[in-house]
Amino acid sequence: MKAVFRKVFCLVLVIAVCGGSLCSCSFRKTDSAVTALNNNINSGAAVAGELHNTQTKDLSRIASSGLIELHYDARTCSVAVYDTSASRYWTALPACKGNSAAMLNVVLLSENGRYYMNSQDNSVAFSACSAAFLSDGVRLTYVMSDDASVAAKEYDALQAGELWLRVTVEIRLIDGSMTVNVPAEGILASAGVSVESITLLPDFGAIRYSETEQNEAEILPAEQKEETTAEEQASEEAEEASEENPEKAAEAEIATNAAADFLLVPDGCGAVMYTRESDSSTARVSFRVYGEETLEDCRSAQVPAFGIRKAGAAFVAVIGEGADGALIKANRGEADLEGINRVCAEFPVCVVRSDGKKNYISPASGKNISVCYRFMSGSEASYISMAASCREYLIRQGLLSSRTAAYEELPLNIAIIGSADGGYRTLSSDLVETEDLLSVVKAKGVNSVNLILQGFFDGGLLQDSSSRVSAMRKTGGSRALDSLCDYAQKQKFNVFAGLNILTASSAGEAALTVTGEPVTAALVNPLAPYIGKTSYKLTFLASDRVERNVVSLMNSARGLEIAGFCINDAARYAYADRSRGGASAADFSEIVAKNVSAFAIQQELMLCGCHFNVIKDASFLLDVPFYTQYEETVAYAAVPFIPAILHSTVGYSGTAANTALLPTLALLKCVEYGGIPYFEWVLSMKSHLYYGLNLTDAVEFANRAAEELSDLSGTRMTGHECIESGVYATEYDCGSVVYVNYNNYSVSIGNLSVAPYDYIRLN
Repeated sequence: MKAVFRKVFCLVLVIAVCGGSLCSCSFRKTDSAVTALNNNINSGAAVAGELHNTQTKDLSRIASSGLIELHYDARTCSVAVYDTSASRYWTALPACKGNSAAMLNVVLLSENGRYYMNSQDNSVAFSACSAAFLSDGVRLTYVMSDDASVAAKEYDALQAGELWLRVTVEIRLIDGSMTVNVPAEGILASAGVSVESITLLPDFGAIRYSETEQNEAEILPAEQKEETTAEEQASEEAEEASEENPEKAAEAEIATNAAADFLLVPDGCGAVMYTRESDSSTARVSFRVYGEETLEDCRSAQVPAFGIRKAGAAFVAVIGEGADGALIKANRGEADLEGINRVCAEFPVCVVRSDGKKNYISPASGKNISVCYRFMSGSEASYISMAASCREYLIRQGLLSSRTAAYEELPLNIAIIGSADGGYRTLSSDLVETEDLLSVVKAKGVNSVNLILQGFFDGGLLQDSSSRVSAMRKTGGSRALDSLCDYAQKQKFNVFAGLNILTASSAGEAALTVTGEPVTAALVNPLAPYIGKTSYKLTFLASDRVERNVVSLMNSARGLEIAGFCINDAARYAYADRSRGGASAADFSEIVAKNVSAFAIQQELMLCGCHFNVIKDASFLLDVPFYTQYEETVAYAAVPFIPAILHSTVGYSGTAANTALLPTLALLKCVEYGGIPYFEWVLSMKSHLYYGLNLTDAVEFANRAAEELSDLSGTRMTGHECIESGVYATEYDCGSVVYVNYNNYSVSIGNLSVAPYDYIRLN
């Protein structure tokens, strides 16, 4: 995954902190308020454990839809889902001794510091929770405080300084799924108190394993407690094999991983955390959806989804409203005081930052928060089925296209870099040479190419909102571009103009951080160290400047004979504009998505990155993650969750193969994950990206992939597994299976043999 961050637009959010004063060259002001917060940490005392767990005997059915039922526990003011197909309960409050599970966790801010509170200790324990039953679910209202007498008050009766919060949660069954929603108007806090974050159902479906205790009351009806599923038995046999014959432990584990319990997290391409394994390096992981904020202790997530598989059943949770900037957190039992494996979503309501002298707090987002839970069991309880369910939800929500992306011939994606900063000193390719290269590729038998021109227009890779989409003279100018496009059209190749739409030309038109500084990012120079400096600083546009910028770019691009646009920043970078009249992260995403779609009206659209809030209208995606950000171990494995969502809907590529440490393995990963081969080249021999270093390998691989895999482009991924060490199988709904061997020795599969570092397709 580290290679992803070496790409052309490796945009890493940098929140500039410079003494709390506004940038001297910016006239924009921030909406943030200066607060007098201190660093005190406060929390309510834990109460009797019976309010933190649900027993099946306390549950009453209140709604049903499809194969699931919604049950309510009046004692704990909580809910559970009963999956009739699996005969399993999924509870919000797992029935484990010593458990501190809650329906809601909240963080409040006041002049006395931060308060960590939860629905059970700070509302249910005070009898300050109420339920209103709906035709399809229930509306729960929690009034929280650190004092029972305050929790009993109405809002108008509160005294100055009293800590009080009311949160309304609507839980409904819709189309066989459970939707949990917190309306923006359902959050009300006392004067002087702000809600920093809300965590919905933090312990839903949590898994606990212990040698002395395995309480299954939360998942099995009483009459079924003695039953053991085939998957559980397989896992137990694997553990016994490990104890009796350590040499075969790994083999037994691989054979049963398909049935093992796991947490699904949105790390890179997707990752599973096997809950019966120990791994301190991934004991706690967290992911900021779309990477709105840069935090040292978390990575970014491209898709707003997570899930759990346990005991032959599974659910996938997809964040709807409030996804932008949400934090998905997971931890293993070994890193949990209660020994519980859990994954959940935390939603920022307001953002607080310090510049070292003052504290700044942003206004509340004013947006709803919602999560949709979809359930599956038996053979469907897999990460590929979770991806299919996630895809269906995203299509329904209008975030993913329902079209089928099938190719007559699988294309070869080639990005050519012209200049890093638009100057002669960083010039690495010109348009005449690029046309010659295309003719060479064609002569070698490649019949389908997507050519992306990066850094050929005014400003090079640093092209900003003041730039025009016209080919720089130093790269050959408009005449050379016309000739290149004319040749490409005759060969039925596509030429894409690589553009930025979020880069400001000055701090005066920049979006602002909470502390009032321009939002900036570091652009890693892909030509370094041979051509130009290592990185460049970019400043990003305010929300009210994006549409004007896009209209200007599109107008200046009229008359170009290109097939489409490749937008470099829209699908890999997300931020909120905290300036006055600015936009929350969600609002900004809507603005970006609307303007990105304008490029797709008459021409093809390609995006670098795959933030799912803006990719609906794209025909192709570059730099889709094929690896994880946390290091893989036997307990933490990369899986093609995102590829399984995307396949058949849009064409996608991972990181350019020639930028990877081992290009051969990167190409194999492309096959395993159903991607399009992709190379990033320059025509200067001074650079490590010089095309001559791997042109032959690229052409040979592209021709073979086009011949053997093109017809799979319009099919859906239906299965994926590790069948033995270093060998993976990917299955498609047409019945074909592609086996990939990453080993340096041949592997036998039935009567066939897969050569070292090779793949084979059956059926």
